[in-house]
Amino acid sequence: MKVSAIILAAGAGKRIKSEMPKQYLLLYKVPIF
Repeated sequence: MKVSAIILAAGAGKRIKSEMPKQYLLLYKVPIF
């Protein structure tokens, strides 16, 4: 369930380009640019 949350957050963050995506990347260490 956490994985889908990360994917959703990453997708939303990519469009918004806010601090949230960066925090998710730091927390989960997922390479999304």
